[in-house]
Amino acid sequence: MAREEWFRRTTWTPTDQVEYRQRLQRSRSTSRAQYLRIQAYHLYEARHYRPALGLLEELLRDYPDPLQRAQAHLQKAQCHVKLNEYDAALTEFRASLDAERAFKNVQTNCWLEFPWFLVAHEMSDYYDEATTVHKEFRTDSKLAFPISRYQYSVVQAFLAAACGERDLAKAHAQAALKCAAENHSGFQYHPNLGLVDYIDPQIRSRLSKLIDE
Repeated sequence: MAREEWFRRTTWTPTDQVEYRQRLQRSRSTSRAQYLRIQAYHLYEARHYRPALGLLEELLRDYPDPLQRAQAHLQKAQCHVKLNEYDAALTEFRASLDAERAFKNVQTNCWLEFPWFLVAHEMSDYYDEATTVHKEFRTDSKLAFPISRYQYSVVQAFLAAACGERDLAKAHAQAALKCAAENHSGFQYHPNLGLVDYIDPQIRSRLSKLIDE
């Protein structure tokens, strides 16, 4: 395995684990948090959610680098969502945002993904929290790409609908589908970056109902 690939494994056999541990122990202690988080990301992408969680927990316990903490909590939340462990996911989403508040030099996508999680699962008891998160963390620069504008508009549409604001919900739903249809990022040298490549059928159906009401 190439030197740069040892912390990007997509399999997690006993041999993988031994080799990874050997490389990790030989690495600089100041880099281990990053190597743990990156490896956890690749395991998550390969649907190895429990091993990914284990690495992230190790990171937060043994190498609590403030540069990695917010993203590590977000990745833990994502794993818990995939495992249908929603209470644990709530805890980790909140921890990610708290880490950002404590160390403002680091920004993650949690401010979009947490409210998205809440509205996608229709967890209406937490909609006020979703609104608060958007208000606190939203900036124009964070909405530079179509995928970000899409996620933001979807959440706003469902939040408005829950408050009985039909016209506002319709406007946001229309904006979401418009963002999803964009085929250029708006950036000259990265035209395909940040496009919406998939819309969950249930989300599309809910948006369409808001538009048709």
